Amino acid sequence: MRFNEKELTCLALSTSVRFDKEGCLYMYDREGKYLKRTEGFIERLFRLKGNLLLYFKSTKRDSSPLGCFILENYRVEVCTGAEKQFTFILRFSGDEMRPVYLAAISIEEYKSWMSAFETASYGSLRNRVLALRNELQDLRKSMKPVTLNENSSEEKSDFGNIPGIEILIECSLRTSSFQSPPSTYVSVSILTANSHIFWLEYCQTEICEDSYEPFFLTSANLNFSEMSIKPSTELKFTLFVVQNRKEGIKTVGGFATCRVQDILQALNQKVVLDIKPKDPPELAGTINVVPKLQEAGSTQRASVSDPSFATEFPAKFPDIRPIRSFKNEYLTKNCLNSCTKTYRFPVYNEPGNEVKCLRVKEMMGETMISFLVPQQMLNMYIAAEKHSIDEFGRLGKLNSIGDDMREKVIREHRELYVEYEENLQEVKKFKDPFFKPSKYKMEQRYQFIPTNLHLQGIAVLDPHDNEYHYCVTTVGAAAAHSMKFKNGGLCKQIRQISMNDSSKTPTDNHRNEELSAKALKATTRTIFLRFSENITKLKSIISNSELTDNLRSVWNVVADSIRYLINIYKNKTVHLLINEINLYRKSKMSADEKLNNFALTRKILNQDNDWEWIESNLQNIGANQQHDSEIAVPEIDDLLSWFSCKIDYLENNKSSLLSDEMESIGKLENRVCEIVSDIVDAVTLAKMKYEHSKIEHLKNARKRRDIVFSQIVSSLIASFHYKIMYENIYNAKYYDQLLTIGFLASFESLLSNYGDETGMLEDMWFGVRDCKNVHFKLSCAKGEKPALVPTVSGSRTHLVVNVEIDEKRFSELPEALKTGGKLIKVEPVLFTIGINEQATIAERLGQVALQDAINDWSFKRFKSYLEQYVFLYPNTVTSKSSYSPSLRESLRKLEEIIQKKSNKNIGILIQSEEICRRVDGGRITCCKSGKDRTSMSVTLEQCLLLRNEHNLEKKYFERALETMRSEGPRRENTLKNANARCYAFNRMQVMVLPSLYKPPAGTYGSAQT
Repeated sequence: MRFNEKELTCLALSTSVRFDKEGCLYMYDREGKYLKRTEGFIERLFRLKGNLLLYFKSTKRDSSPLGCFILENYRVEVCTGAEKQFTFILRFSGDEMRPVYLAAISIEEYKSWMSAFETASYGSLRNRVLALRNELQDLRKSMKPVTLNENSSEEKSDFGNIPGIEILIECSLRTSSFQSPPSTYVSVSILTANSHIFWLEYCQTEICEDSYEPFFLTSANLNFSEMSIKPSTELKFTLFVVQNRKEGIKTVGGFATCRVQDILQALNQKVVLDIKPKDPPELAGTINVVPKLQEAGSTQRASVSDPSFATEFPAKFPDIRPIRSFKNEYLTKNCLNSCTKTYRFPVYNEPGNEVKCLRVKEMMGETMISFLVPQQMLNMYIAAEKHSIDEFGRLGKLNSIGDDMREKVIREHRELYVEYEENLQEVKKFKDPFFKPSKYKMEQRYQFIPTNLHLQGIAVLDPHDNEYHYCVTTVGAAAAHSMKFKNGGLCKQIRQISMNDSSKTPTDNHRNEELSAKALKATTRTIFLRFSENITKLKSIISNSELTDNLRSVWNVVADSIRYLINIYKNKTVHLLINEINLYRKSKMSADEKLNNFALTRKILNQDNDWEWIESNLQNIGANQQHDSEIAVPEIDDLLSWFSCKIDYLENNKSSLLSDEMESIGKLENRVCEIVSDIVDAVTLAKMKYEHSKIEHLKNARKRRDIVFSQIVSSLIASFHYKIMYENIYNAKYYDQLLTIGFLASFESLLSNYGDETGMLEDMWFGVRDCKNVHFKLSCAKGEKPALVPTVSGSRTHLVVNVEIDEKRFSELPEALKTGGKLIKVEPVLFTIGINEQATIAERLGQVALQDAINDWSFKRFKSYLEQYVFLYPNTVTSKSSYSPSLRESLRKLEEIIQKKSNKNIGILIQSEEICRRVDGGRITCCKSGKDRTSMSVTLEQCLLLRNEHNLEKKYFERALETMRSEGPRRENTLKNANARCYAFNRMQVMVLPSLYKPPAGTYGSAQT
């Protein structure tokens, strides 16, 4: 008891504390001094409070406490064969060699203590709290609004065609009630009933600081049908006075109540409710509400029946237009477990003009893409691993050396195959919620699922009733968290795989062989495809004398293709590998065996199911290598010469058809297949040797890259799907842009360049670069409605995502997109700036080279895309504000900001966000878990959009930012992930955050990330 000794002693001897369990136990311990010390079971008093087990010197309550066990990371074991009955053992992890032996006095006490120990740890207590919280939420769902009015049964039970109202709230407080202007907020409650009648809090406003006349930007939305609200339903507006925002200290200042029908009778006018003080000194003032009706309802104002309500035109909210519903509700209708908040923000107007307001609806929702796309990716990986096993098995029977090499390589692929199958079954089990909480990011069973993937957006109605929509895909860093980062991320690991040593080693030879063979395989695939198409045409021409006009041109293509294949076959690397595989084989493979097995050969030739591990231009390697002229292929050379002579004869005698021509074509085709089979054998052997030389490194790198790619593709698809189905639903120019220059996917990272986050950043960068392998295809919906989740097909190096759209939009697509002749390519970029305390350390140590390299790489791709966009659409207006600079000026500004290399250079993020929006790119933002730093970034982006594009008043910018962060959906995101409505920042972390990324006071604290 060397730590907190006084506090623990005070707790142990307290008479006012109610202990969870108290009683006597026998404890195996030492007793006595020096030479007289003995060991045995000693009866002592024990007291359990929470996870603290206190024990005393004797069984008397006033005896002095001896020590305390903290019941964390422990287990309880039954002890048989001990000298005392009812003995059990406490074992603590990290101290297994020093167990604590305890024995109960009776069987009843034994059962009671065992039960108490099972629920004593913090984890057990936390689970109990979560279970009670879920029970409370279920209870709230079953509650329905009630009325205390005795005549309520006679009242009208519905609102006609009125769907709901939006309530704007302000207050007017007398200065005599306070020594200084107070900070306040208002909570809205509804009278509900289940087994008891009580007030259920429905929503609350943001905190308005230091004002006697606060007005609140957050409004309250009452949906009558969804909430079963009647005209006689009671509403309660409670005014809270905040004394200390950081500590969350507040008091109830007073409240006001009314019925729904009372405020409905004063539509678009101010209803003044007198505050009923809660405690003396009496708080004097009023709570003023302005009910706004949607267009679906009648706006005719009825007379006020209750004289205690005063109605007048609002002073703070002069914008009294009836509100209309948003036309497109994609996020709320098509996303799951959506959360929405509505606000009213004043817009800038010339002095003397009437003040207008922006109506803003902030939305956040989950998507089934989070789980269904990883399932499809896992199916693709499983097929790829099975393909690799079949590819190596195709080599036939090998001698002991070759077979041992093959078995080791196949074993690695088989282990991945089994693991991916298990992962697939686990992913299928995960049903609800439709996102992976951040606490599961280290879970191996869910490693292919993106962390905390949500669609976050705002819908804006400006004073002219024009509607605009903006969306950001928010997600945790696409990284292999389950594999950890002891050896770095993908960049470091793949650099080690592809590193060239100064001295030549067998591994280098294997690398060069694999490079050449893989490049030649790609060339062989192209040429053999051309050969197959034209040999089929040639057969048709010979079979049908009416089609012999183009016989010569078709034969020339066939002959050229064969000569190309012969040159590849004669390549030194290929021929050496063919000789080597023949040495490994117990017996040389016959021509019949090659032909019988050619279906698998063709499949292997047509598919590249593995990643490119070597950072080189594979297309240029091997194509220009010298071939060995001494290698002859006599049979095929004779067939080519013989058939060339026959072509002249057939051209002059069109009606004369000889049976031996078809037989000769068959021989020629079979011989070409044998050559292709040998080339594929060489490629397979080169791949097998290379994988064997780096067997453990490649397995881990392949798995890590698969995990990252699955996560990054899921977030990419979510972003593209939203842009197609929501923002650009009938935008012909956008489809033309996709067809011509592709889809710009702008990823934004807030990861630091220090510690484990460096490994995450490396994974993220490699995943973004692999997005170049992704292509989108648009197809017409097969049913009445398009599928909610796109389908994925292809391989790791060529992934095709099929997105269904409705028939009307499909008919308006460019012809190349409708026929599927051209796919939509992806242009991925990643801009990253660390903003936390680890980023501060990295900048002090000068460890930002990776961050700078990523931003430089991204800017080059960004600039190339924008130059194409400006060339295609030179006169297109890309901003709603007349004050915005041109795209070229914005790009020049971004380049200047990148070249500054200043600390926490957040200007890069802000400027790239703005440019991406203006060219209709997809926006994806991430941090470690997509929760805290991501929330700061996405709310800042939304407020900047309102200021730059919709003239949000500059003096309300910071307040709008605080309102979204304190009362918006991002607080709900923290609750869903960490079971606490607070951002996981401590005070020190908040101090080092850039000012625009700091959370409001009282919204952050200790939470599990």
